[in-house]
Amino acid sequence: MGYQFLVTLKVHVRDTQFIRHLLICLFMLLPLEARAVGRGSLISPGECVGKICLEASRNAVQHILGNPAFSKESPNKYLADVWKSRQGQLLIVVYVKNKVTDIHLTSASFSTGHGVSTSSSFDDIKRNFPMGHEDEYAIFENGHNRTDWIVPSQGITFTFSGDLTGPVLRIAVHKKNSIKTVGYSQAESWYWTGLQD
Repeated sequence: MGYQFLVTLKVHVRDTQFIRHLLICLFMLLPLEARAVGRGSLISPGECVGKICLEASRNAVQHILGNPAFSKESPNKYLADVWKSRQGQLLIVVYVKNKVTDIHLTSASFSTGHGVSTSSSFDDIKRNFPMGHEDEYAIFENGHNRTDWIVPSQGITFTFSGDLTGPVLRIAVHKKNSIKTVGYSQAESWYWTGLQD
């Protein structure tokens, strides 16, 4: 009887060590996985930014985010709600016919499943989103040049300064196989693309 207990105990110790090693491995991977799939801060190209998703109604968005700091409207075309953090970071949700068409953000608190955020460099973006193409333009009101790395097949656009130095200025999530409907400069002067005034 005592011998059987010792054999059983050895098996349990071996099982316990295996489980312990497995748990340690999982624990070491947990921060990476949690960051990659954290619903509240995940950028899902062509779909969502956090809990805000394309095709959601304006009421649904405001139910989640509260009232915006301000809104901008072009009659019969679009409506954009703007939220601004204390640090000056922007979240802009664009609606056409009361449905979300674009979500723009400047905060590095949000990232894709690969860790791409507004703190990423142009090289980081090209490595993680190689199917994109460049679009360079000028914002005449304040003289700034911008370059977008547009990835239509995935529904995401990254905006940089014209010389592509420094981190991302803005990330826009939009419908797949399209470009963003609306954009803005860092100085909050608005420019519109894809819409005729």
